[in-house]
Amino acid sequence: MLKGDYYTIAEAAKEIASKTGKKKNDKDILLDARRGKIRLCIWFDGTLYKFNWDKGTGKLQSIDDYKFSGYIQIPKKRITPKGGAIQFSSVTIIEVEDQDVWAKNRDPRTLDDNELSDRYFDPQSNSYLPHNLFTDLEKALIPEQDLLEFAQQETLSDKNTCAKPVGLQIQQEDEILRLIRETIGRDPLNLPTRKKGKAGTKADVREKLNIPSKLFRSITVFNKAWERLSEKGLLRVS
Repeated sequence: MLKGDYYTIAEAAKEIASKTGKKKNDKDILLDARRGKIRLCIWFDGTLYKFNWDKGTGKLQSIDDYKFSGYIQIPKKRITPKGGAIQFSSVTIIEVEDQDVWAKNRDPRTLDDNELSDRYFDPQSNSYLPHNLFTDLEKALIPEQDLLEFAQQETLSDKNTCAKPVGLQIQQEDEILRLIRETIGRDPLNLPTRKKGKAGTKADVREKLNIPSKLFRSITVFNKAWERLSEKGLLRVS
């Protein structure tokens, strides 16, 4: 296992087999990642940028930047069971190991719509544009937490007790929706767009949850619950 509790794909296959008794190969792991059951990530050391479309100029502009060392997620839509080299531009930060002081003392994981990109300068448009990141899927890493949760769900599924993890996820989602409605006083289906320099609804909810807690063991668990609600259409930004 690597420093920071991250597994290679080969190590993940062995770990799942030891915990569930099910044999897994690299292709199986990649397929599970493609289906969103686990996350794949790579080590990143540099600067990522947040872009915004400027209606006035008709150009993309980099409006914020974050210099750090840590792990970034490979978008699941770029993952294939065949593996091999891939490229992608928009990413989400999984963990920050080291962040430069000049990066405004913020943890990029706490931002709403945490989709960041590398960038390059385009002389033709005279502006900065998103730039692709390159990696090989065989070099991808899997967070330990994802692996443990996946192995637990696989084991419970075999015992026909899937209701327990599903029930926990529903509790997490219900608590987020309850806080938005009752405590923050907003409509989950009509959330305001986060203003630059100010905390958004997601940050407000996370603060009131006092993570880590029994229901939300980590920020990562909270982020997953928020993502599930968004994918179900239960959270919408106006």
